[in-house]
Amino acid sequence: MFLVRNSKIKKSEKRTFNFGIPAYLSNTGLKTCPNAGACAKGCYALAGAYRFSNVAQAFERRLTATQDDAFVDQMLADIDKQRAERIRIHDSGDFYNEEYLDRWLRIMRSRPEVEFYAYTKMVSLFKKRAKDLPKNFTVIYSFGGTEDRLIDVTKDRHSLVF
Repeated sequence: MFLVRNSKIKKSEKRTFNFGIPAYLSNTGLKTCPNAGACAKGCYALAGAYRFSNVAQAFERRLTATQDDAFVDQMLADIDKQRAERIRIHDSGDFYNEEYLDRWLRIMRSRPEVEFYAYTKMVSLFKKRAKDLPKNFTVIYSFGGTEDRLIDVTKDRHSLVF
């Protein structure tokens, strides 16, 4: 099972779930937040319950799964099993490369009835791919990364998340 619900998300009107991977750096050395900047020092996902060994291991397992060709089919099966209506991608971690983003875009296109949203610091990647993003996906740029200068606060949905 990839999708989880915390107490805050369980209060949502819609069946909302989280999907997370390790924040900032995985055990294998993969930088899961490539554009992290000032946010890395105060990242909520590098403290508290995220540090518990069982939680950290679950995030590592999910990261490993994202690198497998079967990830799309496995995620679609989990979405269906959980009857998910809304998914927050990355309560920790980020879109660590374009191939990984492409996997998520295939998932989103396969489930147009499900709402997806993500906070990201991968501003240039998403601006480059803006025309490829499905209607059921909301991108929220979060300040604190290395590409803050690319966020247009008059046009882009944005947030301070650190």
